[in-house]
Amino acid sequence: MGAVFAVATTAGLTLTPAASAATQSRANTVSARPADDSPGAAAGLCNSYYAGSGLVSFYNIGVAAIRLLGLVQVATVYLAKDDNTGYVCAVTEKTLLRGIPTPVSVYVENTDNGNRDTNSGLYPDYSLPVYVRTDDVNDCVKWGGTVLIPLLPLLSVDVSTGHCG
Repeated sequence: MGAVFAVATTAGLTLTPAASAATQSRANTVSARPADDSPGAAAGLCNSYYAGSGLVSFYNIGVAAIRLLGLVQVATVYLAKDDNTGYVCAVTEKTLLRGIPTPVSVYVENTDNGNRDTNSGLYPDYSLPVYVRTDDVNDCVKWGGTVLIPLLPLLSVDVSTGHCG
């Protein structure tokens, strides 16, 4: 049975599925919402796992939800930035089946210099954060993540228009 696959474009963000509609067995919707500037999951995780020297203060600059059938949010990919170091961080957090290890991944890439960091593994709640440096105020990043929930197709979000500045 073919799938109905909707891809939402919100505020200039183009979100694409990981697999083609022909290979999907269920209907899925990927959507995005504006960034939450308050301290949150991504900022806290990015601060905790940062291995560089000096103090960091990441704040959220982007949020992309991964939804099944347009109703059930299965994960959220967060983007955070630290102005002092120039680093941008991304992390995927599960909202469905928390506490149960399932495949989760995340990536962030500086589109101006090609530097990319990825993380994937079996995680109960969220991926490990990934980081790239934006050396210039005008550097752009693209970011995204995936989550695999048992008996469902691979769900993903790719914010390929990036975040600049």
